Amino acid sequence: MGKAAKCFVYIDRRQRATEAGKSTYVVVFDSFNIRPKSATFQLHNRASDIVFQAELFLLRDNSVRLKINEASPLVLRYEAPVGDVLAEEPQTQR
Repeated sequence: MGKAAKCFVYIDRRQRATEAGKSTYVVVFDSFNIRPKSATFQLHNRASDIVFQAELFLLRDNSVRLKINEASPLVLRYEAPVGDVLAEEPQTQR
């Protein structure tokens, strides 16, 4: 738990330097794909020229789940299997 708290503080400090309305991320509008239970789109970081794939889910408890990964990673990101972090896969709705 201590590592997570340090990581959160680190992220908070990094974001403090960002001025409102001065984000380096832009949405690639041509990449929107709306599916019955999710929507996908790409984010482009203009500073580092990296493209990310974002997936947005509407959950049954009126909350959203956002997953973001690099669109073309050199190494695939590890995803914890269901049961390690989540008790079960979150229930989505249309």
